[in-house]
Amino acid sequence: MALSYASPQLWEFKYIFNSVELKKPTKEFISNLTGEFASEEVATSDYWCNQLRNTVQFAKGVETLNKRFSHLITFLELGPGKGLGYFVNKYKRNCTQPIQLLP
Repeated sequence: MALSYASPQLWEFKYIFNSVELKKPTKEFISNLTGEFASEEVATSDYWCNQLRNTVQFAKGVETLNKRFSHLITFLELGPGKGLGYFVNKYKRNCTQPIQLLP
């Protein structure tokens, strides 16, 4: 991964992160970096540096979950705001499968 001079904190983050023993995931989860199910790549410092630098792929993650689990899925918003529910509802308008959202 190429780190630019504009982000010196990433060099430090990568250096420290390389000292952490990362293991392959044992459970499936959605990567906010790709919006797809996470791969073994999440066990690398490069992945987490990219996670800090790149845009969250939330809508793509919702789409990925809906494609695989459309008959089982319910989104539950936890926390003080309604921001994630807003984005799920926005995606829901373009969706052919029903999505249940519990605020």
